[in-house]
Amino acid sequence: ELAVETLWPDVDPVKGDNQLRKALHFARRALGLPDALQSVGDKVRLDPDVLEVDLDRLRAAFDRLSHAARSSPAAPIGHEQADGDRASEAERDAVATVLELGARTLLPDDAYEDWLIGRREHLRNRWQVVAMEAARQAIAGGRKSEAYSILDQILGHDPTDEAAHRLVIELYASEGPHHSARGQFELCRR
Repeated sequence: ELAVETLWPDVDPVKGDNQLRKALHFARRALGLPDALQSVGDKVRLDPDVLEVDLDRLRAAFDRLSHAARSSPAAPIGHEQADGDRASEAERDAVATVLELGARTLLPDDAYEDWLIGRREHLRNRWQVVAMEAARQAIAGGRKSEAYSILDQILGHDPTDEAAHRLVIELYASEGPHHSARGQFELCRR
C-alpha cells in the first residue's frame, strides 16, 4: 500500500495495485534477473543474494587487497610473484576491479546528499592509494602507457594531486620529451 501510495498518489488502491504489479514485471525484465525483485505478501524487496551491486564488488576487491597486504606487507599491491601463483592473479584482478569501479562516483545522481560525503571521500581515498600503487607498478614493469592512463584518471579526479603530477613528470623525463615534463610541471604549479 505504501509503495502504491508513494508512486501513484492520485490513483485508487485497486488500480494502483495493478500498476505496481505491472511495474514490478517490467523492472524484473529490465534487470534480466527474475528473482532479484521480490514481492512477498505486502513487501517488495531486492534480493541481495541475486542482485550484483558494484559497491559490493568494489568492497570485496578492497578486502582482497587489504588481506594480501597483511599477509605479505613487504610486497606492493598487485605485485608479480616469481611462481605466478593464484594469489598474485587474484590481486591483479582485485586491482583491476578497484581501478574500474573505484573511479566512479558513489550514487552520482544524489550529488548533494550529506550522508554520502564521508562515504564518497573514504572510497575515493582508498581508490587513490591503489591507483597510485598500480601506476608505480606499471612504471616498474615497463608498462608506461598503462601508467599514463592510470595517472590521467587520478588527475582527472584530483588535478591538485602533486604525487601523481610528479610521476607523470618523471615518466616524461625518462622518455626524453623534456618539454612535456616542463609542461606537466607548469600544470602542477598552476
